[in-house]
Formats: sequence, C-alpha cells, structure tokens
Amino acid sequence: MIFWRAMERDDSFAACGAMVRARDADRYFAALFAPKETRGALFALYALNYELAHVGESVREPMVGDIRMQWWRETLESARDGHPRAHVVAHALAAAMAAQDLPGDLFERMIEARGFDYLDGYFTDCAELESYAADTAGALIQLALRAAGATVAKDEAALDEAAREAGIAYALCGLLRALPHHAARRKLYLPLDVLAAHAISPEDIFSGRDSEGLRAAVAAIAARARAHLDAARALGRPGAKALPVFLPLGLVPLYLKQMAAPDFNPFRMAVELPLYRRQWRYLTAALSGRV
Repeated sequence: MIFWRAMERDDSFAACGAMVRARDADRYFAALFAPKETRGALFALYALNYELAHVGESVREPMVGDIRMQWWRETLESARDGHPRAHVVAHALAAAMAAQDLPGDLFERMIEARGFDYLDGYFTDCAELESYAADTAGALIQLALRAAGATVAKDEAALDEAAREAGIAYALCGLLRALPHHAARRKLYLPLDVLAAHAISPEDIFSGRDSEGLRAAVAAIAARARAHLDAARALGRPGAKALPVFLPLGLVPLYLKQMAAPDFNPFRMAVELPLYRRQWRYLTAALSGRV
C-alpha cells in the first residue's frame, strides 16, 4: 500500500512538473535546483498557481469564475484532509500538505486576489496593484518556501517579508510583459492614477496605441518593480533551501532592462529571454547564492 501511494504521489508530481514546464517555464527551471524530495511539492504549488490564473483567462461570466474558485477552495480542503479529488493537482497538493505545513490562509489569499482577473474594474492606485501582487505571487513564494523546508531553520517573518517584496517585483514585471495580451482582452492591470499622471486612458491601451504617455506609465511601474527587487535583495541572501524559490527573481532585472530600451514599444516588442540565458542566470545565481 505504501509503495503504491508513493508511486501515485510521484506520478502526480511528475504530471504537475510537465504542466509547469509548458505553462510557467521560469519557475519550472528554477524548481529543478531544489532537492528531489521537495521539488515535487514546488511543482504542485506552481501548477495550482497556473490553474488559478487560468480561470481569469478562460471565463467570460464572473459567476462562472466564482464557481471555479469555490471548487478550488473545496479541492484544497479535501486535499488537506487527505481525501483529494480526482484531479492531478489535488493529489500532488495532498502529498505536499502531508509533508509540510502549508497555511490555508495563504491559499485563500491567492484565490481571493485572483477574482480580479475575471471581474470588471480597475486598480485605482499602485497600493491596490501591489496588494494584488503580494497576494498572488507573494503568497505563492511564501507557500513554496514552506514546501521547500526553508522556514525551519530561518526566521519565518524575515522570509515572509522577502517573499512579499520578491513577489511584488516578479508580479509587476510579469504584468508589464503581459500588457499586450491583457489589452487584447480589454483587461487592465496598470492603475488609474498612473494612467492619469501620464494623460492616457484605459481605451488608449485597449486600442493598442503606443505613445509617450504609455511608455512613461510602463517606466513608472517598472521603477516600482525595481524598488521591490532591491528591497528583497537587501534582506540578505536566501539559504540553500530557499534559493530555488527565489531564483526567478534574478530574471526581473534582465526583463526590466529590455523595457528600459529607448525604442521599446510595449505592443510590438516581446519581453523575452532565450532559454540558455535564463538557465545561465539561474546557474550563476545558484553558485553565488545571490539572486
């Protein structure tokens, strides 16, 4: 019985790993630097993150989004009780929860924040945007640190603060990279106060028009991402167990550098890095212990 359960767990982790590799390559390759005994739990969390984010991409009616999010709430509860639903991510999360204490409030923060993805409305200011970033990417990092066993020997409060800063930096950068995709769906993550400060409107962005105002707005959010990146780094080097969780943060300055180019057009220039550059960045960070 124990043997078959271990096989089922490993199969679930492998399936989550394949999903993350296809949908979230930056986190996938970072997780490969984690020990085998904790890598599967990271894959499970990152697969859940994709599933929650995908709700906003796949529903047209807010009620449908609410139903799907409630399904994930109940799925997480059953996984915690050791009776996962017939879903590969649920089985993987059940194994991860059995191995480490993964607080339910962090999962709830992720689910609650993701409601913005499919609801009508805008962030009024940067505080709302950064709260969303902290409750999505930040909470995910907090969970991943616990799954990796990084909070056992380290000050948990300090790691949580680093996770919050890192999550905001990574999420802001990611939202800027995805601006054309979101604009095509008439979804806006740039806060209204930043748009107003640079004399642009949501409709200007939805139309796909490049402008000096848009570039200035992007630069303003990029500057905030850089500030949170610096704040995360100022909290010190992550330990060996935490490092794989923080590795994606090392890509943020490379992405921001592309956005800072004088001729950068948010709608026509994809912010991407070839795989070898990402892998090299991870390798050098792993060897130095710095992200």
